[in-house]
Amino acid sequence: MKMEPLDWNKTTGLLNGLSLADIERFISDPVTPSMYHAIGSYIVAAGKISDDIVIHAIDSYFDLPVETRVQIHHQEIENLMAEAARVKRWETGATHWLTDEDGRVCTDVLGLIIQYQKRHTRILNDIVIEHEKFNIV
Repeated sequence: MKMEPLDWNKTTGLLNGLSLADIERFISDPVTPSMYHAIGSYIVAAGKISDDIVIHAIDSYFDLPVETRVQIHHQEIENLMAEAARVKRWETGATHWLTDEDGRVCTDVLGLIIQYQKRHTRILNDIVIEHEKFNIV
C-alpha cells in the first residue's frame, strides 16, 4: 500500500493509497462499492493506512448488523445514481463550451468532457457491481 494523503479520488472513487486489491488480500468476498466506502471511511477516521487498520476496518464492516449493511448498500446505490446524474450534467454543460467564438474546438474543454465521460462510465460500472456482487452474508 502506498502512503498518500488520506483523501478520496474523485476520478476513481477510491481512497488514495487503498486499492481494491489491498482489501481483497484479506477477504474472499467480492468488494462492492458500498463495502469499499465503509472500509475506507473507517481508515480515514483512523488517520493512516496499514495492514492492521485495513483488517480492523474489514472486521468492523462485517460486525455491522445485516440490516445496517443493507442500508449502506441502498444508500450507496442512491449516491452513485445521484453522482452519475451530476457528472452527466457537467459533461452536457461542458459540451456547450466545446467550440470557441470562431468555431474552433477547445482542447481543454474536450479533455474535460473525456474526463467526465470516463468518470460517468466508472460510476455506472460501480452501480452494476453494487447490484451484482452485494452479499449480506
